[in-house]
Amino acid sequence: AEQFRQLHEDRKRLIQRWEEAVTSMKHRDSQLESLGHDFEENLKRKEGKEEKLKEKQKFLQESENENKKVETQITNTDRQLARIRIEHMNVKAGLQEF
Repeated sequence: AEQFRQLHEDRKRLIQRWEEAVTSMKHRDSQLESLGHDFEENLKRKEGKEEKLKEKQKFLQESENENKKVETQITNTDRQLARIRIEHMNVKAGLQEF
């Protein structure tokens, strides 16, 4: 009888450990599921930010190219203005000599 009680107690402890293990596994499973959802959300947010970054980099590149074109136009206009001023001064000097 004592041996039976001992075996019964051992079985009860073993079953209790299994139940604790199952409960622990369920808890970890829910944690993993929650972390998986968090990871998915963070991944989507990261992809969105990367897309915005690409758009802004493209806009920056286009703006820099446009700025270069404008600077070239300004330089050409400055040169043309300098030539016109020189011509104007030459014409003015020619008129004064006349």
